[in-house]
Amino acid sequence: MKKIIPYIISALVISIVYYFLCLTPSTQKTQNTLIIGTSADYPPYAQIDLNTGKIVGFEIDVIQEIAQRLHKKLIIKDMPFNSLILELMAGQIDIIAAGLSPSPERAKAVLFSIPYIDNDDLVIVSSKDTPPITNIADLHGKFIAVNTGYTSDTYLSQFPEINLIRLKSTADGVMALQAKSVDAFATSKSSFDIFINKQQENHPYQYFNLPASADACALAFEKNNQALQQQINPVIDAMMTDGTIEKFKKKWSLS
Repeated sequence: MKKIIPYIISALVISIVYYFLCLTPSTQKTQNTLIIGTSADYPPYAQIDLNTGKIVGFEIDVIQEIAQRLHKKLIIKDMPFNSLILELMAGQIDIIAAGLSPSPERAKAVLFSIPYIDNDDLVIVSSKDTPPITNIADLHGKFIAVNTGYTSDTYLSQFPEINLIRLKSTADGVMALQAKSVDAFATSKSSFDIFINKQQENHPYQYFNLPASADACALAFEKNNQALQQQINPVIDAMMTDGTIEKFKKKWSLS
């Protein structure tokens, strides 16, 4: 029996070492690391730089600046927008940085930072060769593309007379509009402007501002993680005061 014990101990040591070597980043959390969840299909907040393959955008600049000021390392995980809150609640990420708008419904599940954008208008984009949209009633019976889970989806869902076509990304909405497979696309103005800026000056689209609150933007934390919220809120406040947030907004055409 005594001869077997060293082998058992060795096996346990090997198992423990293997376990820690194979841990995913989400289980290797340290005081000096922030694991960020984003959805890199929502320009200008988060998108893939086609030249470098890296995730860039307004939200990425914000969270990188916060991490730098707190002397923390970042791990950024790209995932579907609809998975973000579930991943946060499961402890797989520490923060959501994905153009997330605070709402009473979402506040039941997560904590929000102070918002650092509150003026990104929600718009209905349609072709200029169709009758202009002047009110919500003009959307009744029409097929309107929205991005699943985003503010425009939430707002228009209260009107059962509108046929919502839920798509994954802004690019999908733009392509549906171009293909005329939908009558219009509801999104934030800044997001669609990224596409418009690549077109000729006389682009073929018209806007109707939705009579809803402008899209806001904030970070989200796990519901019981007031410590992280209280650590980051003063940093955001300082960045708003010293002009850093405004600099990032101008860089990404959000102001």
